[in-house]
Amino acid sequence: MTEESDAVSKKAKPSILSILKTVAMLVGIVVFLITVITNLLVVYIIFAPDDFPKPFYINSYGPGETPQMAASNPQGEQPVVQNPETGQEVVPTPADSHGSAPETMEKNPAPVGEVMPGEGVLLDTGTKIVNLNEPGGRKFIRTNIVLEFAPNDPRYYQTEVVAEGSSGGHGGEGTVAVSPREAYVTEFMSELNAKMPIINDIIISLLSTKTFSDVYTSEGKEALRQEIIQAVNSRLHGYQVIYVYFTEFVMQ
Repeated sequence: MTEESDAVSKKAKPSILSILKTVAMLVGIVVFLITVITNLLVVYIIFAPDDFPKPFYINSYGPGETPQMAASNPQGEQPVVQNPETGQEVVPTPADSHGSAPETMEKNPAPVGEVMPGEGVLLDTGTKIVNLNEPGGRKFIRTNIVLEFAPNDPRYYQTEVVAEGSSGGHGGEGTVAVSPREAYVTEFMSELNAKMPIINDIIISLLSTKTFSDVYTSEGKEALRQEIIQAVNSRLHGYQVIYVYFTEFVMQ
């Protein structure tokens, strides 16, 4: 009886060990699958568009914004307010939404209407010579870039001529007749010229990241055009570049 009991116990031990190993392996597989599914779910919730079905949505609030304010503007669109003096609708900055003066709201109003390339205000940024991102820095690009901005004031579409002022003559002599459009373009160009250091920094920094092969083809030049538009628009709030013209483009 003793020998038979020993034999049975010896056979039972390997069976228990194999069961434990199987259970441990199954637990490990389950944990691994749960981890993978959880990670995929987190990535989906964070990066998938909000119009996709999700178990819950992540909301972010700006400085001084409350959940109630975000709920009233679920798509993240900036509210449009009306200037009490001019009646013009403008998109306020965060400071404006907390009671800034009307002149602050009008400082950089949003572009007026939809303007097609060829109908905006042109700004020549000048010739730029930049080393390309090549080993040794031996290749460079020489280019002249002209930015076309959408007008941000209705005066751009007013062409009637009015008397601006007198040059000092008697009886109204020497008055200078200008249209609201001309007056606006002069002011607008003055604003853009004041921002030229920012514009030049954006363009030069972007060009310096490019290789010869990046911008050698026509596709590469078109991609560079779109990158310049996006980069300038993201830095100059209240101004909108609608097209970029390369009046000179030489690489060596």
